[in-house]
Amino acid sequence: MPIKPFIHLFILSAALGAAPSGLLSKIPLHFEPNLGQADSRVSFMARGAGASIYLTPDETVLARGGDTPIRMKFTGGRKAKFEPVNRLPGVSNYYRGNDPKKWREGVPHYARVRANGVYEGVDVVYYGNERRLEYDFIVAPGVDPARIRLAYEGAKEVRLEESGDLTLVTKSGEWRQHRPRVYQEVGGRRFEVAGGTGFRTARWVSSWRSMTRRSRS
Repeated sequence: MPIKPFIHLFILSAALGAAPSGLLSKIPLHFEPNLGQADSRVSFMARGAGASIYLTPDETVLARGGDTPIRMKFTGGRKAKFEPVNRLPGVSNYYRGNDPKKWREGVPHYARVRANGVYEGVDVVYYGNERRLEYDFIVAPGVDPARIRLAYEGAKEVRLEESGDLTLVTKSGEWRQHRPRVYQEVGGRRFEVAGGTGFRTARWVSSWRSMTRRSRS
């Protein structure tokens, strides 16, 4: 039976500051298609713990008020083709200004967004864990995950911690990406693969180092 590699990576946005309190803290992170409520370059958007997330075909933008946005790009990758997944109950309405033509009503919410084909044989799935952004690289059988390379813009410093986490330092705080975890799916079940994958930094580019594990079909 072929084994399907599954790489799990997430950004712990709560490390950037205090998590929201009150009702907002109880609302799970969701994604909205851009129907005119954001810059035309944005395909999907979300709001996490103290930050906004914008998905464009060329990059993922992580923004917090008053700070320089962090722009994450897939070096050597292709323009993302987004697909919303798991429609959620509830909608957003935007009433800005006095011109009803610029208002946006009934903007749907989705639990996940899939970016198909960012590399040949590699998709990315974005989703929320409470108010935090997480995302998975789905790597097709036979594809080398070492081709995944992430470039960051907007950080004053990119630091690889002893724990294997990657810290992006900005003028008002830090973004922290936890060390990647690797899973394999066999017969619909997911198994974690210990060791062999982590961040490797070169200037402002982080990439994967990966140990390939083969199995007989």
